[in-house]
Amino acid sequence: MARDTKKVKIVATIGPATRSVVILERLIRAGADVFRLNFSHGTHEDHRGSVKMIREAAGRVGKHVAILADLQGPKIRTGKTEGDRAVVLKKGNKVTLAVGEGLCDEEMIRVSYPRLTDDVAAGQRILLNDGAVTLRVSRVDADAGVVVCTIENTGEYSSHKGVNFPEATLQVPALTAKDRRDMSFALSLDINYLALSFVRRAEDLAPV
Repeated sequence: MARDTKKVKIVATIGPATRSVVILERLIRAGADVFRLNFSHGTHEDHRGSVKMIREAAGRVGKHVAILADLQGPKIRTGKTEGDRAVVLKKGNKVTLAVGEGLCDEEMIRVSYPRLTDDVAAGQRILLNDGAVTLRVSRVDADAGVVVCTIENTGEYSSHKGVNFPEATLQVPALTAKDRRDMSFALSLDINYLALSFVRRAEDLAPV
């Protein structure tokens, strides 16, 4: 198969809508160079099936395509909202972040990071739902176990959405036990690239 030497590559993520040889073949013909397997979702058998379909589609087209395994990393998420419905956060309002059980709404958001009040400081940004909402930390109350934030833009979130702390130094490893299992599995499939999420410093790559 011919190898493409262009320097800009198109990366396509495999999901429920693209997990078929016919669709993958269309994507390759449309210019996809790399297919991304998102290890935040799906089972190993799901990903094994995707790799098989990618290689079959590439063979039909006669084009070499790469496969990238994107490891989940230390994903921090919101808790559940009532009925898993979307909650709208309005610019200028206050919202409180806390660890523990309970439903999330427009006033209180539970997050899955036990060191929340240890690692977050006033003035820092917190991003919800892959950056759809930006919060600014107004104050940290370690005694109460809460972080009070001002909402900087109107947006929404729902159950189990990602929470990112771009300006905080979190006490979490860049490579989790799940990532190590996923990495070993991906390498057994002879994939081309590994992607590691939430790398913050060069030392994070030392264990890889």
